[in-house]
Amino acid sequence: MSRNAAVTNPDQARTKNIYRHVGALFRNTHLPSHDETHHARVWENARTLLKAFEAQGHTFNRMFTENLLLAAFFHDTGMIRETGPSHGSFSRLLLTEFLEQSAPDLSIYQPALVAVEKHDDKTYLNEGNELIRILGMADDMDAMGRIGIIRYLEIYLMRGIPPGRIPGKVLTNLEARFTHMKKYFPHDQTLWDTQKVKYELTRTFFRSAGKASGNRHGQTTCLKVFDLVKSRVIGKKESYERLCHHVLENPSDNDILEFFRGFLEEMQAYTQAGNQG
Repeated sequence: MSRNAAVTNPDQARTKNIYRHVGALFRNTHLPSHDETHHARVWENARTLLKAFEAQGHTFNRMFTENLLLAAFFHDTGMIRETGPSHGSFSRLLLTEFLEQSAPDLSIYQPALVAVEKHDDKTYLNEGNELIRILGMADDMDAMGRIGIIRYLEIYLMRGIPPGRIPGKVLTNLEARFTHMKKYFPHDQTLWDTQKVKYELTRTFFRSAGKASGNRHGQTTCLKVFDLVKSRVIGKKESYERLCHHVLENPSDNDILEFFRGFLEEMQAYTQAGNQG
């Protein structure tokens, strides 16, 4: 196997096995924003970043890639026990339990174990660690675009944050993520332009939501999306796919239709990329 193949595709069978394992962990936890599909997208983002860095002349050995694979698929698994910022310690425990089933020497997986525990530090105090840095960017990429908008809404509403405070909290978090990405992102203009568009879409959405939150008369598209996530994803425990189909089958207005068509397209783009990988 070529080094490039080893980087982008360490082992299809192993990746699928990890995906199934993470899916089983979330079986009794309704958390679409952070379930196995989120982890799969983060791994896809990480592969994309590795390819871009490799095109610049960077090299990554197989063990680095293996640790990144594990970190990508386990970093938010601790959310099944703790949905707050301290979930990283539980994620580390769940990864340790998984590795103990087959790995005689856990020391070679210390980079992944440290990464899953420290990944949610959005002060980026660990940004000198290359694996945490790439994992962080891959995770940040999934916080932008329409997918990111829905994910932010779900987890903040689930944490009991009042809707009127969500836009401000999101914008602070989003800006920290984007600043970090801008500092370390690979020199791939096409990839960067795509991500910047997603960032700007997310920022515009929550700025508009912040302006509209004090006046429910004549609801904006932003507030309608808030209400759909609250009533259907959280209230009725629907999947993102079911939410999309509900909106597309019961159109209320063109702006909502356009938003959820775009959301579905983003989801499908990841599915297609994963199938090709």
